[in-house]
Amino acid sequence: MPFRIFLIEDNPADARLISLALRFQRIASEITYFDDGLKVLNTFSAEGDASQIPMPDLIVLDLNMPRVGGLKLLRTIRESIRFRQVPVAICTSSKSPRDREEAMSLGADGYISKPNELEPFLEKVGGAVRDILASRFPPEIHRNLHDGLP
Repeated sequence: MPFRIFLIEDNPADARLISLALRFQRIASEITYFDDGLKVLNTFSAEGDASQIPMPDLIVLDLNMPRVGGLKLLRTIRESIRFRQVPVAICTSSKSPRDREEAMSLGADGYISKPNELEPFLEKVGGAVRDILASRFPPEIHRNLHDGLP
């Protein structure tokens, strides 16, 4: 069974690259894509109806989202009764140490700075996601980390 991943990313090109990075690392995954921070906030907040969406195994979150930023979304995820235990990987173009520190203090499980070149992007992003999943799931589930596309 593939890992269920919520990808919260406003840039369609980056979303495609992240999906490609998962396939590059042979991570079997089913991705639900969100491109609007406000919609995510409304879905994940106490007022939203999050029960209508499946529980993810991992959330990959961009920091630089329009309307509602990634740090606010991370705070909302960590305050959500339903989603607070879901690992969150920040995947961002921000190189700011302050963004990294704040994301980690809010409970991010990883912070990935997006490389500008394709091969390093595939290796770094996919490898970081693989490592987070491997650290959170028992060894018998790890086969899903290698059952993706060849």
